[in-house]
Amino acid sequence: PLEEGALPEMLASGGDALLAVSTSEDGRYLVSAGWDNRVTIWSARSKAELRTFEGHEGAINGVAVSSDCRAIASAGEDGTVRLWDMEGGRCWRVLSGHDGGVHAVAFTPDARFVVSAGKDSTLRLWDRRTGSASMVVEGHAGPVAALALDRGGGEAVSAGIDASLRLWFLDWEPEQPERGLWDDRVRPFLEVFLRRCEITRGADGLALWSDSDLRSLLENLGRRGFGWLEPHRVERELENLSRNRDENRSEERQRTQVLAKQRQREQRTAPAKQALGALTRNLGLKLAGFVVLAIIGVVALMSLRTPQSDVVEFHQSLKEETVLIVEDRGSRLKRGMAFAFQEGPTLGEAECLADDYDWYLGTLLDAENDLPPDADPGSPAEDEDFGGHYADSVKCVGTLGGDEVVGAILGKTTPQLHSYRLEDLLSVLVRTGGGANRLLSEALDDHVETVRHLAALTLFYAPDSSAAEELLDALNGGETRRVEAASYVLTELICTGAIGEASAFETVRRMCRSIDPRVRRNAVRALVLFERAGPAADVLDEVLADGDPQVVLAAEQTREILRSAKMHQIFGAN
Repeated sequence: PLEEGALPEMLASGGDALLAVSTSEDGRYLVSAGWDNRVTIWSARSKAELRTFEGHEGAINGVAVSSDCRAIASAGEDGTVRLWDMEGGRCWRVLSGHDGGVHAVAFTPDARFVVSAGKDSTLRLWDRRTGSASMVVEGHAGPVAALALDRGGGEAVSAGIDASLRLWFLDWEPEQPERGLWDDRVRPFLEVFLRRCEITRGADGLALWSDSDLRSLLENLGRRGFGWLEPHRVERELENLSRNRDENRSEERQRTQVLAKQRQREQRTAPAKQALGALTRNLGLKLAGFVVLAIIGVVALMSLRTPQSDVVEFHQSLKEETVLIVEDRGSRLKRGMAFAFQEGPTLGEAECLADDYDWYLGTLLDAENDLPPDADPGSPAEDEDFGGHYADSVKCVGTLGGDEVVGAILGKTTPQLHSYRLEDLLSVLVRTGGGANRLLSEALDDHVETVRHLAALTLFYAPDSSAAEELLDALNGGETRRVEAASYVLTELICTGAIGEASAFETVRRMCRSIDPRVRRNAVRALVLFERAGPAADVLDEVLADGDPQVVLAAEQTREILRSAKMHQIFGAN
């Protein structure tokens, strides 16, 4: 409250720093974000936390709510702008193009375009419908820290680290259909107007408006690109919407209450989950933790079990072939390989001597440095001696190495490494039995995707049985990168029975609806295990309409495999 002497209300305290806040135009919601990489929606009336969105890799510097109250835009230090569906609760578009962190974001008045500014000294105008940058504006001599748009959306002002304020004229023109027609795109703005009337017109909940309110609405619609609408048609639509407001208002209230109760349950159970995590990490109490986890799993399964009419069967032939692929790869990894620089895998011929261990490890880690500049790591080495030395190193580090190898290999892992090299490093990690290694667990949260995937595969194929528990904990946890890492081996976890048949499809369905497109991309591959009928078909069709092209590509590949009922390369990305 802004009146003099009024005390402020505390919505949240503690945790990580908050860097951004925004309000919805209808006054129902507050949106905040900051160092915890999350966007949080609050109810302005009940002061309850309703929903959180996760997906950014790093701090979130700015948030904005669209004027139709349908979408949220967030500006991340990871260089992306993400668009979130307020009602559906998912990220439906990622806007990439800034070179460096994005510091500020805003919607144009018609909610069609998003304007962002960031560390690369540019402003970018994004088309919300296509995800493309229709304009890139340069002028600042340093990072842009903040921006704002005028009420008409034709001008933007930006504040820069170069100590300047700059006024920009945006080449944005609203569409102007023929006067007298109607456009359903205006309906969300009328709903926002009615909700604001309910707030300001008293406790009876009736939406009332005066002539001046209607004139203000028409002016507002003009700024949003709907100035061509006939006033009498706008008023008639308002009256129609108002007559149905009782039912709509009840649905909104119920939806808000459900979200608030869900968040309260999550907050109440958070301490127990943390305590359970600490319990399972204690070697002496691991059995007790496993029993508790089993009980919780049974309860969760009972609450989420699929009705009899919703049963999803495994595609037996594809599942059997997938199991064979998983088992064959595991046996190869445990034997050890030397794919890179070789015609085919070999264990090497050297007798592994402890005195030569440092030399073996150095050869394994620095193989690229010993090659001629133009050599392809995937091709046989011209120097046969080098190829033999490398194969011996893979064999002997896997034979003699221990926990110290894990950190050395993870530190060496980069996205630029050839897939054969990654496979060799993976075989060494598996042979050293690194399942219980703390570094592998921490690597599931690494900011480099390749490191996360290497750690997940190592934990899956490691002989230590507790490694699978680690992956399941990560898969069902709330930490974005750990969930993504565990979802990378989701198909394998189902094939080996780590995720039981009764809960397998529900797990895949949940992952396919994750807000993180990387998780959806990983999970959709597991749909090859299920018959393409009923709910499984619905999930696949849903993912085929995803807004992320990588998710759609994975879904199309899955559909082709199911159509031909043959295993091509469902682990192609692995």
